[in-house]
Amino acid sequence: MIPCLPQIPWSGPQRFLHRLVSGRFRLGFGLLFLLQPLQGWGAGADPENFFETKIRPLLSKACYDCHSESRKKSKGGLFLDRRESLLIGGESGPSLVPGKADQSLMIRAVRYQDPDLQMPPDQPLSEQQIVDLEQWIDQGAPFPERTQDAIEADQKPWWETTLITTLPSLESDAAEVIDTFVLRQLQELSLTPSPMASESIRIRRVYLDLMGRPPTPSERQAFLFDPRQDKWNHLVEDLMKSDDFHHQQIRELNWSLMGENHSEFGKYLQTVWKEGKGWDQLYQEVILADYRNDQASGAPAFLKKRVSDLDRLTNDVAIQFFGVNISCAQCHDHPNVPHWTQASYYGMKSFFSA
Repeated sequence: MIPCLPQIPWSGPQRFLHRLVSGRFRLGFGLLFLLQPLQGWGAGADPENFFETKIRPLLSKACYDCHSESRKKSKGGLFLDRRESLLIGGESGPSLVPGKADQSLMIRAVRYQDPDLQMPPDQPLSEQQIVDLEQWIDQGAPFPERTQDAIEADQKPWWETTLITTLPSLESDAAEVIDTFVLRQLQELSLTPSPMASESIRIRRVYLDLMGRPPTPSERQAFLFDPRQDKWNHLVEDLMKSDDFHHQQIRELNWSLMGENHSEFGKYLQTVWKEGKGWDQLYQEVILADYRNDQASGAPAFLKKRVSDLDRLTNDVAIQFFGVNISCAQCHDHPNVPHWTQASYYGMKSFFSA
């Protein structure tokens, strides 16, 4: 196994970013930011992007339980998950007039201007949410329709849309398949692999990685003088059976998911390890937990802490459970993660907001 990559000298852009972060350009950059027009999601924003980021998640959360064709719910004969349905409306007439929010029945309903038509009935929208709806309607109420191919693609298991890659045969200097990919990348960059690390360095690395601490002098000596050819495999297996390994995994997962030493969530993780639950069961309990209880602890504590920031929750789940950072897809189709389009991102975000 190739132990490490050589350090690559900083390029011009890297030096610029370092100086920017270190503060050399902080004042000028801050003034530049303040002098820019604060358009954000204002009138100059792309209407379809505004719909995908603000309106579709809002409709999914506040309206689709009662007015969704896909969910077969049509109170008052009204569907709100297609533009055509919005224009046709239900028993009370068309829901909106594109370009004229002040004449749209939807705005009268969400502003509670009619005592007989107040929507949502249980929890009124915030003023900002209503303003967003008005802005969307004044923009012409764009409602990007999803193609049948896109709908069918979403219904397929992810592995059916994943390209099959034939693994390369091991090259002479590669101990594992992953080393072959690393070697090829190094060759493209005209870089020479670092030499194999010594046993002293390797045992220190594996202890820090699996146990969260360096080996004791006695542990180090025991490994170095172990005569077995497969002593490395034995060491890793023994470490992963130890209580210290379990505690380290709990600490890392607690910090990576919660960003702090969250005691309630940490106690839950200890129970998970103690009961021998698998990763699949852990993920299911965390993502499908009921966080609405004010006394939520354990698995629900994760969602309760994140639900106020759905963008962070969406990306957290993708990083921790899918192994990819999808934050780029907030603004455009992801350039590096196959199949993660902007629609995929906001579809996942809508799931958490529902």
